[in-house]
Amino acid sequence: MEDLIGYHGTKSSNVSGILSENFKEPIVKKEDNHWLGHGIYFFSDFELAEWWAKTKVKIHNKKYSADDRASVIKAEIQADRIIDLDLPSKMNEFVEYCHKFQEEIVEQGIVLDFISDKKNSNTPEKISKRKRCFFMDSYKLDRDIEVILFTFSKENPSYASSRYHKRLFKELDLHYNEKQICVSKPSNIVKRVEIKFDFDDEVII
Repeated sequence: MEDLIGYHGTKSSNVSGILSENFKEPIVKKEDNHWLGHGIYFFSDFELAEWWAKTKVKIHNKKYSADDRASVIKAEIQADRIIDLDLPSKMNEFVEYCHKFQEEIVEQGIVLDFISDKKNSNTPEKISKRKRCFFMDSYKLDRDIEVILFTFSKENPSYASSRYHKRLFKELDLHYNEKQICVSKPSNIVKRVEIKFDFDDEVII
């Protein structure tokens, strides 16, 4: 059994339910394009969870004329089957699984279609995300994986401190890293506590 600490950004109106009843079971949706498949998501870093919560809540409040606040839940995660795709050996295992999976479905005459029926939702990037989500879900189900981790790199996220930093990052071929933790079931989240912070701090959307 391994222990991890993760930070989940959310609306303050969700906090009491999460603390008392734990997170809800992930719901499978047709259009889903989650980073690491379906699951309950955490950042490994508090600051990223804070940025995520503030960004999403500001958009929510503006769209629905609401007055919610951003919150971060710190969680202790325990699991036997944890896969870290930052390790080359684990990434190789995942890619090999995807290759064999595709070969098998082709032999069976099955065609996978990741084209969305939503307008302006079929760019190469969005199709790739839906395809990755599908293979992540298949991989986790087939291998009984409870937690999966991976660090995504971004060249120009909204939290980059200034346009000068963004330009320098590009010149130096550097990236911002966001380590995601995807937990398949709430039962693997054993402890939860809210971390207080000032929601009025400026956040760039």
